[in-house]
Amino acid sequence: MDTYALYLRLDGADRLDRIHGPELMTLIRRDLSRDFQAVADSVLSQHEPLGPASSPRFGVWWALFRMKRQVIEADPLEQCESIAAAADEKARAMIQARLGAAVAMNLGVDLGVLPADAGEGLEARISAHPRGATCPLVGPRRFREVLDGRRFDIHLQPIVELGTQTTVGYEALVRGHADTGVARPDHLFGAASYYGLRSELELACAEAALKDCDRLPAGRWLSVNLSPELFEAPSLLELLSNSRRASRTVFEVTEHLPIDAALLAERAARLREIGAGLAVDDAGCGYADMGLIRAASPEIVKLCITVVKRLEGGPAVLDAVRRVVRDIQAEGSLALAEGIETASQARLARQIGFDLAQGWHFGKARPASIVLGELESALN
Repeated sequence: MDTYALYLRLDGADRLDRIHGPELMTLIRRDLSRDFQAVADSVLSQHEPLGPASSPRFGVWWALFRMKRQVIEADPLEQCESIAAAADEKARAMIQARLGAAVAMNLGVDLGVLPADAGEGLEARISAHPRGATCPLVGPRRFREVLDGRRFDIHLQPIVELGTQTTVGYEALVRGHADTGVARPDHLFGAASYYGLRSELELACAEAALKDCDRLPAGRWLSVNLSPELFEAPSLLELLSNSRRASRTVFEVTEHLPIDAALLAERAARLREIGAGLAVDDAGCGYADMGLIRAASPEIVKLCITVVKRLEGGPAVLDAVRRVVRDIQAEGSLALAEGIETASQARLARQIGFDLAQGWHFGKARPASIVLGELESALN
């Protein structure tokens, strides 16, 4: 079982020395340490504490614990957040009672849960942790092991041509191994961003997906998520030097983050020189607009799931989405409806002119090894 640390940090605690003096500070530190131990005992009662709380210096306390197995079966991140929320309320009341409201208001209080990595470098990590930031479920050493060991798998979700209802491509999605602590993609990429390793993870996932591309049947392509600044990474270009592989690859960029239209257009042109294509993901939910679509001329524009879920909202909604679809197609792009979950949504998407679709109605994402194995068996 993984080890975690419930921690409390008081920013500005050194100022208390000047207020109270060394003798009184000795008593305050003793009392706050006892109080933190009581808080830890209370909020960790359903878990497995690993000894008494520690305080290497005034202003930093932590209590190590392991989550019990029956709790780990729930979402670990939600468990960490629940523990921190319960402890935060108790700790703030404790600090105010010991130091007084006026002093407590001038202290920065940060309380949370961090993966402990057996306590290695824990004080430095607590001191550097941004106040209020969501911590990943694994520590830096373990996440590096996940990344270096490629402890993730590629899953493939089918993309269908709506007119014929046939599968024409797949989106490559990523899932961490079940025992890594970052099995969910949001946990995996959240940890990568937290430790400054997102670009490295994105490239590793893209490279793994591209190797699966070779096993796809003729006429089917693969959509791979990647940030535009990574389109010219040497390791990626080496994989795309195989022209057959490049011609069956579409790189997908999300518009949930700001996109530099000029940069995207420049990188998209480079992709097309080697035979690959471009898709803009989550259109309608973020920063992209028709100006970006005109600049980059993506082969595919994916309207996000929140747009698709409104399709059953009546004629006015259908007319509005139909106009968006026509504008996309007028720029030479295919319009893809993402998140189709019902036959009714599929029918409406086809009715208003979407070219492509994906979603649970057509198939969930499954491990690439299984999908590719089934495709190869069907051809033999």
